[in-house]
Amino acid sequence: MGVLSVLIDVVPLTVLAEAPHVVPLVAAMFFVGMSNEVFVVAWDVSLQENIAQDKLARVYSYDMLGSFIALPTGEVAAGPLGAGFGREPTLIGMAILVAVTTCFALSSKQVRQLTRKQPTDAATS
Repeated sequence: MGVLSVLIDVVPLTVLAEAPHVVPLVAAMFFVGMSNEVFVVAWDVSLQENIAQDKLARVYSYDMLGSFIALPTGEVAAGPLGAGFGREPTLIGMAILVAVTTCFALSSKQVRQLTRKQPTDAATS
């Protein structure tokens, strides 16, 4: 469910490309904010349940490193792409990129079939 909720990130990019007005953008970003929180909770729970405690900090560090590289790189690329291709095609292209990469993640059987682990009696006491 967490990865699936990321697909909502396509909506504000599309709204910004097709109808760049405050009210639709505020509504779109409200739902994106909620869906991103669903993703973050699902991601954190998945990591904590499936990564050994002695390796968890390292995995979080690599996760953050990837985010700290990917997010600014995309933001830096958006300006020249927008200047070269135009605002609407760039935003639609970004929406398509988000949708495609999210669908690739969803195509993984390991992602789709990941289940919550039930706490053991030792962990709850």
